[in-house]
This record gives sequence, structure tokens and C-alpha cells, in this order.
Amino acid sequence: LPSGCWEFGWLHHCSVAGKRRALNAYLGGEPRPASVRARAFAMHDADLLAGVSGDSGLLLLSVRLARTAWILFTLAILLASDLPYVSVVAVREIGHYGKLVSERGPPKPGRVAALMKFLDRFSLPARPVWTAFYFVASLLNLVSLLNLASPPLALFLLQAHLVRRLLETRILTRFSPTRREHPLGQAVGLVFYMLLSPSIAIEWALLDPAHPTLPVAVAGTGIFLLGMAVQNAAHRELASLRPAGGQGGYKVPTSWLFRNVSVCPHYTAELTIYLGLALLVSGIQSLWFALIFSAGNLSVTARRSLRWYKGWEGAGELAPYAIIPFIL
Repeated sequence: LPSGCWEFGWLHHCSVAGKRRALNAYLGGEPRPASVRARAFAMHDADLLAGVSGDSGLLLLSVRLARTAWILFTLAILLASDLPYVSVVAVREIGHYGKLVSERGPPKPGRVAALMKFLDRFSLPARPVWTAFYFVASLLNLVSLLNLASPPLALFLLQAHLVRRLLETRILTRFSPTRREHPLGQAVGLVFYMLLSPSIAIEWALLDPAHPTLPVAVAGTGIFLLGMAVQNAAHRELASLRPAGGQGGYKVPTSWLFRNVSVCPHYTAELTIYLGLALLVSGIQSLWFALIFSAGNLSVTARRSLRWYKGWEGAGELAPYAIIPFIL
């Protein structure tokens, strides 16, 4: 540690000047153990940020802004949730998309409702919207990979996931011809995918953590591949329930996944995918934020789907869990 800092076991303390020297030392390019780099970053505060200049300071500021954006983005889920007192009715109704559109309540008076109704004029068909999501996400992830000297395994796997979802959206998924995505939903999807890869890459570049050990790499990759396989199988099942062209009524899925895992196994698989990726870069908070956001966002929709299925013929055979087996 530089002058101005002392350490005893897990205890450490640095003066403001010491903090600046600690961070500037590793930001200046001198190789240091990952634990020291992470500790130096963890010590930063407003005084430390003021002492870092140039590209390094901009990188540090970008990480802090990205983490703040993830936190605010995740808290915003409460506005669209079914929780009393914190949700906004007009925003919550937009969360009823796809097969859940029939669950939307009657229009409510008020400025927010009027704004949502006005924005609804700019709704777009579902397929091009989701195609744009995964195209932008794949492109940004590829750029992130190409701009890192030693990119993490997680970004390579994430690229495979995003390209698969892009192909599924274009070839496999059978959207209803009447399904349209509200501008607010479009904004949420774009913000999520525009934050995802760049925030991981920036944090990786700043902290430069060690790559995972072989057991962790095997476990994380295995969890990721399991999620990929389950999600693709669930998407194939859902696509088979609707005739080509998206016409026709909805049917209750009856495959093993829907009967034994959850009512929304494709959502369960999405969380499994992000869990596997997060384990591969456990020190990168951005991926954990992405997992937490996805868990909150998809849990709201999954619980609504569980309620929606009740009363349908064959719904009694579905799993009693919305998204997380034995828990939710």
C-alpha cells in the first residue's frame, strides 16, 4: 500500500491522499493483484474521484453512473408492480402485454393516464421491436468484446445468448398480429440492453479482476447452457401453440417444463442464464444488477400469467409456481 495507508489483516485505512495514490497507482498501468485493485476501487469516494483525472477518472465516473442507473432502473419496477401504494395504475396497465392485454382495467382519469394514452399512439408491432432489442444488444456486446484486451468469458457467452434470441425472434416466435409494444415498454427494453454489455465491459476494464478458476468456469458455463437449453425448449413449445402467422386462439402449454418447473419456464431460464454469467464475473456488480432487475421484472409478469391461466382448460396440470420453483 502507498504512504498514507496502513493494513492489518482485513482492516485497512487510508487518508484521502493515500486513497488517491492507491487508485492512481493501479490506474496508471502498474500490474497489481486483483484483490488490491478491487480494494482500491472500493475505497473511492468524492474526494478520491476528484483526485483522478483523464481517461481513468472518466472510466471510474462511468462505472459509478452505470451502477446508479441500474439501481434506479430496478426501483422503477415498483411503479409497474401490483404492490399497493407504490405502483402507478396507468404504468401498471402497460405491463399487461401479450396474452395479458385482456387483464387491463378500464381507462382511469388523470394526467398520467392521459399521457399513457397519448403515447400509445406510438406503439409498434412486437416483432420489429424485439428484433431491435436483440440487434442493438448483440452489436453493443460485440463492440464491448472487441474493445477489451482480455474480455471475460461471460461476454462471449452473452453474445451467444443474444444472437440466439435474435434468431428466435425472427424465425421461431409467433407473435400475435395484433400485439404492439407501448413506447414505455420500448424504452425499458432499450435501456436494459444498452446498459447491459457496456456497463459490464467498463467495470471489467476498471477493476481488471482475475478470470474465474476452472471449477467456477465449468459451473457457471454449465448453468448458463442449462438455461439456454430450457429457454429454447420453452420457446419452441409456446410457438407450437399458435398457428403460423400468429392467428388463432391461445392454448395452455402442456410440456414437462410447464408442468414441473414453473408456469413461465422461459422466464426461469432467463434468470438461470444471468445467474451463470454473474458467477463467471462475480466481482462485476453490473451483471448482478441485471439479474436482480430481470428477477423483479419477470416475476411481476410471471405472477400475472399464473393468475391469467386459472380457469383455462388444462390449467390444473400446470406447475403451481410462477417463476422460481418451490419459492415463487
